[in-house]
This record gives sequence, C-alpha cells and structure tokens, in this order.
Amino acid sequence: GSSRAAIRGLSNKSQTENWDSILQQAGAEAQTLLSKQSKPIPLSLSTAEVDNSWLVSPLIHGSLPTILVAHGDIGKSTLALALGLSVASGYNVLPPADPTRIAPVLYYDWELNEAETRARYRSIAEGAGIVLTPEMDLHYTRCYSSMVDIISQARSDVRDTKAGLVIIDSLVPALNDEANSPEAARGFFNAIATLKVPVLIITHVSKTDEDSGRPFGSVFFWNLARNIWQVKKQQDIGSDEMLMGIHHVKSNVSKKYPPIGISVTYGPNSIVFGATDVRETPEISSEYTIDKIESALTTGSLTLSELAQRTGVNFNTVSSTVKRHEGKRLIRIPDKRNGEQLWGLRA
Repeated sequence: GSSRAAIRGLSNKSQTENWDSILQQAGAEAQTLLSKQSKPIPLSLSTAEVDNSWLVSPLIHGSLPTILVAHGDIGKSTLALALGLSVASGYNVLPPADPTRIAPVLYYDWELNEAETRARYRSIAEGAGIVLTPEMDLHYTRCYSSMVDIISQARSDVRDTKAGLVIIDSLVPALNDEANSPEAARGFFNAIATLKVPVLIITHVSKTDEDSGRPFGSVFFWNLARNIWQVKKQQDIGSDEMLMGIHHVKSNVSKKYPPIGISVTYGPNSIVFGATDVRETPEISSEYTIDKIESALTTGSLTLSELAQRTGVNFNTVSSTVKRHEGKRLIRIPDKRNGEQLWGLRA
C-alpha cells in the first residue's frame, strides 16, 4: 500500500533512519486518535448551528469536504490551484466562482512536485493579474505516506498556518489501503473530519459509471461525500485553449447548481480563466450517455459495439448504462447481429 511505498522512498533518501518503525508508530498513533469517540451530547442542550455557507460559491462548501472528479489529463490540479488562489487572495480567479472569505491554503500533493506546483500557481496569478504577496502564499507539502498516516501533522499545519482550506491532490495515492476497500474510505473521511476546515479533494472518475460522476474505488467514497463536482473538458490537439464543464453531480447540503463553463488559455507564463457556455460545446455539456444511446437508437436497433461507435462513448460505459436502464428505457431485441445482442427503445 501507500505506507510501503513511503518506506521505500524515504529509505532511499536516508539509510540511517528506521522509516518502517517510524511510519508504523505514526500510523498507530493516528489510528488511536481517530478511534477516540466523543461523549454523547443531549441535542436539547446543543448549541451547534447548521453551516450552509460556501467557501467558494458554489464550488467549495464552507465546512464539508468537496470532491472534484474527472478523468486524467483534464486539468483538475490546475482548477484546484485556481480555487486555492481565490481563497488565499480573495480575488475571483474563476469568473463564476466567488470566494466568500480570505484564508491561508494548505496543499498536500501526492502527484506532482514543488517546482511544477509553484510554476502553475504563479502562472494562474499572472493570468488573473494578481501580484502575489506573502499572505497569498500556498503552503505546499509533497507527501509520501497516506493522509491517515500524516493527519496529526496536518492538524498541526492547520493550526500553525490558520488555514481555511486544505487541498488533497489526489485521493487514491492519499489512501492507506486499496481504493476499492470500504475501510480506506472510512479511514480517509474520518481523518479529514478532524481537520475542522473545508477540504477540496481531487480524484479520478469511475470508468464503469462515468455518467454519474462517481469517484474511482469503493462506493463509500460516493456515499460519504457530501458535495461532488464532475469536470469534463474539450481541447483540440495543439491548441492553447481548453474548455471545461463543471457539473454538480451530488449534494447532500444544498440544491444542485447548474453546470459551470470555464475557458482556460495557456500562455508562456500565464494561465487565464474565463467563462463559457457549456451548452455550446457537446464534449463538456451535461448530456448523459443514456440520452446519447436513446438518440442513436431512434434509427433502429443496435449492438453495444455499434452504440459505442455511434455515441463516441467507451464500450464499458455503454454496456453498464444499457444494463442499468434495461426494462426502463431500453429493451433487448430478440435477435443478434454478428453474434452480439441487439438493443432498442422501450415503447
């Protein structure tokens, strides 16, 4: 798992420390702390208030974790850095997303490195016309162990920096177990709950259920998340401009907001964000795979392979979508073509 990888990486850096023992002890201490249960509170005496605020409206909730989910090479990290700069500076870096308060930002990175993240952050500031000051700095940590393993240090970081946002890039390498493990989801969410600040989590979408925007791994990542946005992109080969569609696929704390369209233009030393209409670009629109399948079937029955070709959606997604809607919106046709089952629209 991630702890094993951390031990190998750290051992390469220093031959004198027993990193296996150090990380095992840190993990045990974290698990002990996380397992502590607070005493029951009579609700009639509780003074707790519901927090329906937004840190960045309407993308990052003011107290609960928010997930950005997408395929690889979409621009999730760049989008997260732009949101981080919005919070750190108070400026509206993304045209439709308004920061409601200014606060330091912690960035825990399992994927890139300090130099690349620093360059992107500066390019985003340059593109937004922001002159960076020390108060707008991003507090960066390159991570080599799981979030559960480093949660004690992360809490200290929150206290020391007075952070108002924690960004985790990205979910799967930040886990202390396989992504399909329910325990990995439980441990991760329990750990970040102890930070007591909004957390923005970047992760990949499930390949078998990408319509719903479900995160890769255990279903409990979907179940335990309160606020999830799915990111889609369109970019021509060789183009410096990319279009993003950001879709609100789950919310337990508010209504679902309309899709947000973002344009991203890359310059030599700048990254400029603008607004765009998602309805004008099919690749980033909110049209679901089932809608594309139904449209393709209006001309007659088709096999799964033919549906994948007609819709431009990968075969596994077409297959899972068809089976999910069988008997509801789609039916099996009692015939085959080239050995494959035919499908049609339900009357």
